[in-house]
Amino acid sequence: MHPDLSKLTNKEREAYQFLNTHQQLISYMSLRDIAKQTHISTATILRLITKMGYKSFQEYKFSLKEDESVDLSYDLTEIIKALKHLEDDYYEEKLYEIAGLLKETNAIIFHGIGASASIAAYGARKLAEAGLFAFSSSDPFFINASMVKQRADIFLSISGNTKEILDLATLVSKDNESGQFSIAITANLSSDLAKLCDWTIAYPLTIKRDQQFISTSQLVTVAIIEKLTYLIKTLS
Repeated sequence: MHPDLSKLTNKEREAYQFLNTHQQLISYMSLRDIAKQTHISTATILRLITKMGYKSFQEYKFSLKEDESVDLSYDLTEIIKALKHLEDDYYEEKLYEIAGLLKETNAIIFHGIGASASIAAYGARKLAEAGLFAFSSSDPFFINASMVKQRADIFLSISGNTKEILDLATLVSKDNESGQFSIAITANLSSDLAKLCDWTIAYPLTIKRDQQFISTSQLVTVAIIEKLTYLIKTLS
């Protein structure tokens, strides 16, 4: 839906321009994220969304999802756009902050199953190259009271709703040890995994799947890991 631009304030026009040109990214941002990125108040953004004909920010985001065509094709254009978004201020600031937190932890554990298990192993190796104590686990039952304290748990899941990963993230979320935190790297900002973790790095890719197969690329996850590795090295 398009508002009458002549009836918008200058700030509302600025917000509309951002929403209109960053639709792929907005699906993975909160209202507060957009306000921070645009330097426009949440109240102004909500007022604009109302003028666009939506009852809420969530309804607006849902409309963006409805417009997406979901199939099992390999969309290289979408992948390249998602990779370029990693250069946006939103991602640059978040990754820099997370890199600083990771650098101060005693240990980092990557968790993933299926194809994500291989990416988890790669992530642990890259952070180890940056001088951190990092390892990976593909065992969904890998957690006990003797695990390293003041650690970071990084969960990799495209859908963010893999049962085994959710079970593990739930256990981790109950461990309130000082200096301990969890990170979700997923294509689904509204997933249960994102809600369980302290930090979420959500990348703007369509989740393409049928009942047995997910064809969504892992390239963006790899790029996020490599970007974190680079930032950690610059902080050394």
